[in-house]
Amino acid sequence: MKNKIKIAVLITCHNRLKKTKQCLKALFSQRKIRNINLEVFLVDDGSTDGTSKFIKKRYPNINLIKANGDLYWAKSTNLAWRIAIKSKKNFDYFLLLNNDTYLYEDAFNELFFKNRHMNSIIVGSCCDPITKKRTYGGVKLNRNLLQPFKFKMTDINGMLQEVHIANGNVLLISKRIVKKIGILDGNF
Repeated sequence: MKNKIKIAVLITCHNRLKKTKQCLKALFSQRKIRNINLEVFLVDDGSTDGTSKFIKKRYPNINLIKANGDLYWAKSTNLAWRIAIKSKKNFDYFLLLNNDTYLYEDAFNELFFKNRHMNSIIVGSCCDPITKKRTYGGVKLNRNLLQPFKFKMTDINGMLQEVHIANGNVLLISKRIVKKIGILDGNF
């Protein structure tokens, strides 16, 4: 039997139970992930809406990390990442996933199987659920003397594309990259 690929999914939340429910439902509804083991590390940063209670009841296998509400996204993500690494489970990849991001059912196929590069950081594109217009994704800088910081979101074409800036809504990072450059700074 082929070794399963181990992915630590890093999610943070604060008082967005409805969105967190949708995010987890979409995550666990992925198609074509037979060769993948997902382990979720979720930081509940001081929610008062019942998030932790829901996670414990509905998803007892999720690594629930409770915080007091002053971490925000970067520090929460950093905490989840450090705990995932300390677990000594030797994850092959780390997936940063915003709790208001709902993966399409074939997202892993698009993000991972079509683009399996161990030395890459792969950013997924996101769209507004109503308008279907892209909201987040990879960004390429268009450097020139007159506008040195002008940028353009890359077009989706089904192929890997080089980008200069990525957001953390859907961000797949290999362990090789983590060993090389480290994890997200909690002070970001």
